[in-house]
Amino acid sequence: MGLLCAPVGVVAGVYVFATATGDGYGRFVLAAPVAAFFSGTAIWWLVMARKARSSVLTGVLAGALAAVVGHFFCWYLLFAAAWVCHAVSGGCTDSLGGPPMNPLEALPAAALYAALSLTFVGWFTIPTGALLGGLLAKAQRRRVQTTNPAI
Repeated sequence: MGLLCAPVGVVAGVYVFATATGDGYGRFVLAAPVAAFFSGTAIWWLVMARKARSSVLTGVLAGALAAVVGHFFCWYLLFAAAWVCHAVSGGCTDSLGGPPMNPLEALPAAALYAALSLTFVGWFTIPTGALLGGLLAKAQRRRVQTTNPAI
């Protein structure tokens, strides 16, 4: 699922980079697919892979949830990268020239920013995640039925 979600992250990252005003949005081209890959992989494992049988509807819900979690993880990844950059080089300051927020402070900020980003690109990421989750669940279910006709 992570491999299916990563290209969606690329599209979303390029969209943000192309349409947002200001500096620094190019980071989304890398952060969004990384977040999409890891959130897609983690949610799929938690919701689908650990069950013996899963429905297509569960796959749809897992895909949509992976998209939502991906927004949070993308923002947290950006905040954490800025914190590491500042710790290592003294660069990557916030908009006022101060140090960026630390990883603990970044948790609520990432949640708030994720909620906002869902309004801007969630119209694309959530339905696409749901579609990919449903298709993958259907393909996995078909593969299981082919290898074990008793199911």
